[in-house]
Amino acid sequence: MLGATDPSHVIRCIEYWDIERRRYPAYEHIAVLIAEQVTTRFLNVLALMSGNIPLIAIQLDALRVGEHVVLNFSQVLNQTELRRDDVAESGGEEVGRAQRETRAWAEMLQLCDRVVDMINQRANPRQELAYRKHYVGLTAGATSKNFIWFAPRKNLVHIGAWVSNAAEWIGRFEEAGISAVSDKGGAAVRLPIKAADFAKHQEPIRELVHQATVEFQAEV
Repeated sequence: MLGATDPSHVIRCIEYWDIERRRYPAYEHIAVLIAEQVTTRFLNVLALMSGNIPLIAIQLDALRVGEHVVLNFSQVLNQTELRRDDVAESGGEEVGRAQRETRAWAEMLQLCDRVVDMINQRANPRQELAYRKHYVGLTAGATSKNFIWFAPRKNLVHIGAWVSNAAEWIGRFEEAGISAVSDKGGAAVRLPIKAADFAKHQEPIRELVHQATVEFQAEV
């Protein structure tokens, strides 16, 4: 926006971020606020919020250099890594499994079930699938900690996992022919897996899931 940051600017920025992460939960989303002046008052507020929202604030200055006007972008805040229990899969209201299966995702949900079985080989307490409007997460009773999450589609399911050596896992899966990608600012791995891929690469997937589970439980 032109001029100094104001409350409506901050609120709109967060609203847009929330809308987009709900629409596309399989992707990482970062709120970016740009203004001619980011005042100290709002910078303090943004810094407080950045513990729960991945946020970048940029101040824009117009400088005259000879006969030209140069735009100078100064990053005044960059807090883009969420806590693991605040994974940006806040994908809307809870739905039942039956609603998921009516969308022809039954086979993909069965893959999710098999991954949860792998998780529970290491997890304590046991985890179950939590069905949300835009994604499938994990729950242990009343507690949801999405250290692994799922985005089912008709012919594949995106499996996301927080691990300390995400780059190493991405290389390993790419060598095996799976187009793994970095997620959550490089702190997580996301695998687009088809049923045939799952059957073929079940053991490395199990290793990834076990590592994510053990690392998460070590932090709790």
